[in-house]
Amino acid sequence: MRLPKPRTARQHRRTPGILITSITTVLLVAGCSTPVIDDNTAATPTPSASATPSETPTPTPTPTPTTAPLPTVAAAEAPQTSEEAIAAATVSSKTYFDIRSYIEVNHPEHTSAIDTIAMDDAAAHVRKFAANQVENNLVMSGFYTFDVTGGSAGNLTTSDGTVYPFGAVSLDGCFSQEQMSLLDATGVPPANMNTNRRGMMTVTVAYILAEKHWIVTNTGPPATGEAPC
Repeated sequence: MRLPKPRTARQHRRTPGILITSITTVLLVAGCSTPVIDDNTAATPTPSASATPSETPTPTPTPTPTTAPLPTVAAAEAPQTSEEAIAAATVSSKTYFDIRSYIEVNHPEHTSAIDTIAMDDAAAHVRKFAANQVENNLVMSGFYTFDVTGGSAGNLTTSDGTVYPFGAVSLDGCFSQEQMSLLDATGVPPANMNTNRRGMMTVTVAYILAEKHWIVTNTGPPATGEAPC
């Protein structure tokens, strides 16, 4: 697919799809499996208070807001080499997971911050998970990590044929949820919570010239049933 030629920063960044050509692969470390991000985790309803005086209802857990500020998106000049593109895209991929963590821990009912670093499936995934989190009173604490093991850079081409060299990057890395805690409305982890907390993931990132920074467009889909990285 091709991106239309931008007229404004907003129009360019909101347009889905990229065409990647002339791929250059840089292998850093051998990878392994991909994790499951369970967007359909159901919560157990909060029990009501018992009429028996000796019994106390289980309180609904409340989030512990992080003391760190909302991560900011760094500006970047257009890449001149595949190495520059991969390095800059790596920084943006980490910012994506930092902002996602911030939203889920602090205020999943407000997801607009993800638009500063993501579009397409990568942004939709965060909104879907956050909506499920709010609906089922799920409480998150902690953070995600994504350690890049390799990447490839190619051209980003607009619908009018304009080519932006090294403007599209695909990153492979080990995604971890081990530092992220999830509790249901009773204060315990959901019974159907995925036990695979680590695994390989592919993240795609595109350079948006009109905004002079990189945008994450996809973070999967993840595979299931394989050994963690």
